[in-house]
Amino acid sequence: MVAISTRKEHIQKCKKKAIQTLDSKGLENGWIEMINGLSKHPETLEEHARIDQGIKKIAKGELDSSEKMRIFIKGFN
Repeated sequence: MVAISTRKEHIQKCKKKAIQTLDSKGLENGWIEMINGLSKHPETLEEHARIDQGIKKIAKGELDSSEKMRIFIKGFN
């Protein structure tokens, strides 16, 4: 039987993988990785409030660099 990680552990894993993807495949892929990762845990399956915030920031051009996106991703909790 595989133990399900806690919500906090899962978000930490998502952030790590999203930042790795951001560094290797760019902004859009890093963002998509974060959203996809959150969808794989029962406690983060529902839309996370920070996703809406990120979508708005992307639309406004506020997450237009790797460093800005990295800081934003690290802010998930």
